[in-house]
Amino acid sequence: MSPTTRISNIKDMQDLVSVAAELERYVAAQYDCFSQILRRHAEETSAAEFVKLREQALNKADALDAGGALADEQHASLTGTQLLEILGPIPEENDLSTMASYQLFAAAVCAREAIFRFYSSAAAISADEAMRTRAEAMATENLIDATVLRPLRRRAYHARRQHESVGRFPESDLIESLMDLVAMAAVIETSAAEALSRIPDKAPDLVSLTEDTLKFAESLTDRAQDLGQPNKSLESALSEFHPSTRQIALQTISRNAFSFYDSVVDRAVSEDVMLLAQDLSQQALTRIEVLSRLKPT
Repeated sequence: MSPTTRISNIKDMQDLVSVAAELERYVAAQYDCFSQILRRHAEETSAAEFVKLREQALNKADALDAGGALADEQHASLTGTQLLEILGPIPEENDLSTMASYQLFAAAVCAREAIFRFYSSAAAISADEAMRTRAEAMATENLIDATVLRPLRRRAYHARRQHESVGRFPESDLIESLMDLVAMAAVIETSAAEALSRIPDKAPDLVSLTEDTLKFAESLTDRAQDLGQPNKSLESALSEFHPSTRQIALQTISRNAFSFYDSVVDRAVSEDVMLLAQDLSQQALTRIEVLSRLKPT
């Protein structure tokens, strides 16, 4: 569908304003979808940005309505197909479960750029000078919106890279004693407990999992203090993995923890290390299973 076809039913200024309000509400719905997904992934900072962006889009729509068409008049609107043609569909949570926050910001940038092109096309074919001027102004506004979104995308991208870098688990061959495994497990389980605690509006299964993980992390921390310091190589690795230095996504912690513990079982230097690693591996697997059963709210 060409830009000319998409806007062929926009005959006057009121038509343009009516369509503009529709576009803002559609974008607001996308932002709402993004914020809910990020909350479920415990990415509160990025979720909060999309909440603000949603409010801004809705405010724009309300302002356009207030200064636009009269309630009893019929004006141009975009069909669902035309909205999808311009901006793309509102994604389903399942389609975004593996997407990072920077990818959602990138999608938001693309949407604003698409609206910019739409208004630019409207301005180009309009014979009415006032309507052409208004369409050009709307195009500029959306270009500015895209410019504002780009730093948010870059910030989210660099944060993701940093978290991935400092969130790598030490090699399992650094575990030379029960003391080492307890020290490492205390850090891993504390990280998992912190990630769980950041998730709002928990389902009953998740509330129970959070409480159990927190208690287990505390018991491991106490035990680690009683046993003493781990070996120097592991201690150095742990200094870059401590939960106070980063926030790793819960799913990533859980998967990496299971792999780490499972590897320790295979490499265990003693029976007590093997037995604890087996228990830790099972707990990590249970956490993964509980998370996989949770339905989006």
